[in-house]
Amino acid sequence: MRCITVLLSIALLLAGCSVVSGLPLESLLIGRRCTCLKQTTSRISPAMFRRLQIIPKRFDCRKMEILIFLKNQDVVCVDPAAVWVQSMILQLRNRQNRTNENQ
Repeated sequence: MRCITVLLSIALLLAGCSVVSGLPLESLLIGRRCTCLKQTTSRISPAMFRRLQIIPKRFDCRKMEILIFLKNQDVVCVDPAAVWVQSMILQLRNRQNRTNENQ
């Protein structure tokens, strides 16, 4: 009985540490975290894009990340909740759907 009490206490302590730090507990155990440490909501001209990468939520980062690789070799992380980003993703998906329908 005492062993169960100790195990439950440790589990609650670890769960509390995860909430306080704001990091997923899994990333503390394996040493990984999100790719983007900072995100911008500033609009970036599509003419400057070289590539766009969307990284879905995963076990080591609990948020979706959108990376824009620019023609000048910079990489910018943008906020997925920004209105211009959502609009851009919708346009890209519509374009992809039209391309798939024509094939």
